[in-house]
Amino acid sequence: MKRVLVTLFVLSSFAAGCSSTAPVQTPAGPKPTAEAGGGGSVDGGPDAEDGGPSPERDVNVPDTAPVDMCKKMDIVFVVDDSGSMSAAQAKLGANFPRMVGALNAFRTKSNSELDYRLAVTSTDTFRTDFATGGKGGFVTQAACQTGPTRPWLERTDSDVADAFSCRARIGTSGSATEKPLDALLLSITERTADQNRGFLRDDALLAFVILTDEEDSSTATPTQLIRRLDDLKKTRGRWAGSVIAGPKDTNCTSGAHTAYQAPRLHALVEGAADMATGQNNMIASSICQPDFDVAIDDALKTFTAACLRL
Repeated sequence: MKRVLVTLFVLSSFAAGCSSTAPVQTPAGPKPTAEAGGGGSVDGGPDAEDGGPSPERDVNVPDTAPVDMCKKMDIVFVVDDSGSMSAAQAKLGANFPRMVGALNAFRTKSNSELDYRLAVTSTDTFRTDFATGGKGGFVTQAACQTGPTRPWLERTDSDVADAFSCRARIGTSGSATEKPLDALLLSITERTADQNRGFLRDDALLAFVILTDEEDSSTATPTQLIRRLDDLKKTRGRWAGSVIAGPKDTNCTSGAHTAYQAPRLHALVEGAADMATGQNNMIASSICQPDFDVAIDDALKTFTAACLRL
């Protein structure tokens, strides 16, 4: 009786989607034979019968659809409600239809619609009425009662642009000691236990816009805010921001409106750069513009670019 020694080598792939494997060294001895009905060689190389090539994967075709790490965005507007801000609030409100249109048109990596939320708070951390934007509370009570009763707006709400424009015009009776950094921090920490409960989502990019014509007077420093944001979102890449304020080291004017230098707010923007990647998900724009078309466009470009990088 003749005995045929058959040696089987099982090849394991450690990386899904790998287009080639290392050559297999077959020891001396009888050539392995395919099992009945196998129709090919044991090692998956050229066909044992006719020598023809086995099908190869097209390396130009991705193995799977792009993985979406950013399908959601939670956006907070921190709006100065001091006595000099009436014109700036009106310019901001006028841009909301444009902004909402851009958010609705944006597509994620997998060509999905963006699931976004929009909320407004004020720079007044002395006022204790959360529903009007005090101490980081999101505005639910406004002069015009439009939109849902919850303290934020969502993509699926009716008349999002009009409702949000209304909420952003929060009046000019707030404190003249503007604290936008403290207000933002309160809105995503302490107020999540009451007025803002349920707004933040762990799997969403957190974005914010600060609008003020004064320097920040917060207790929190720019560095401290950056660290808290990093802790909250677990990584620098999962949050982004925009500052619309005065210049870094001088004042500016727009008509009769004067905006004052804001070195702390510019330090926030500069300090947000990720040293590991060189990316900065923050941008600064001047409040002394005839309108905020460019400022809002730049903010949205910064936010959506951060989203696509995840």
